Amino acid sequence: MARRSSSGRGLVSVLAVYVLFLVLQFFPPNIPFLRDLVGREIYFHLLIALLSVVAVLIGGGTAGRDLMLRPFRLRHLAAALLLWISAAILMELVIDLLVRILPGLSAAGDAMTGDLRRDGLLYAIFLTALLPAVCEELLFRGYMLSTLRRSFSVPLASLLCAALFAVAHTTPVRILPMLLLGFALSLAGCFSGSVFIPMVMHFVNNLSVVLGVYYPEESAAVRGFVFGYGDFAAVGIAAAAGLLGVVLLRGKLGFKR
Repeated sequence: MARRSSSGRGLVSVLAVYVLFLVLQFFPPNIPFLRDLVGREIYFHLLIALLSVVAVLIGGGTAGRDLMLRPFRLRHLAAALLLWISAAILMELVIDLLVRILPGLSAAGDAMTGDLRRDGLLYAIFLTALLPAVCEELLFRGYMLSTLRRSFSVPLASLLCAALFAVAHTTPVRILPMLLLGFALSLAGCFSGSVFIPMVMHFVNNLSVVLGVYYPEESAAVRGFVFGYGDFAAVGIAAAAGLLGVVLLRGKLGFKR
């Protein structure tokens, strides 16, 4: 009974913070500089980082335990890159499938490309890669995952956190890919015990998108190398990278409470 009560409280607190996060996302205050895309992005991400800290303070927690602001080992970085490679390949396959089924969804990608090119490479890296990686991970893999992990197993806590992360990325073409990425980020957070590892993964993922926009030929060459032998071979690469990443993080295969 105590276990069930603890699980319920943890889930309720996460959902309450998540609802507040959605309100901040969809109902920004009517301030002039927030009418600009850049102003909205900076305001929103800094605010969700603050929300994470406030949630921990209200709960009487600590930064180390409740935001996972802990040191990590060098092998965790290698594992993070392997898990990201696995997730990135699977995400690409899912996006290709969705665009084939619903061709109109590719228009969202075209609009994003225009936004990224508008202000220059360094600005795009800061706004699209660095800022979300730090601020979103503090909320999702810091506060939310650490709270869920105290009540649920690694796979279930990771899946719940990934689902919340995916729904927050509201365009239909992004929900399923973000579920895959969110699950990989959450596993990395659980196994390493440090929010800095999913931050690195998130940054690398978003950086790859930015670099793909600014260097399309090089990006196409990398894609051709990975997918040149067909989708099944790409899935095999993804599976091998993911398993090796888990081994490096855990020191062995398998999950445990």
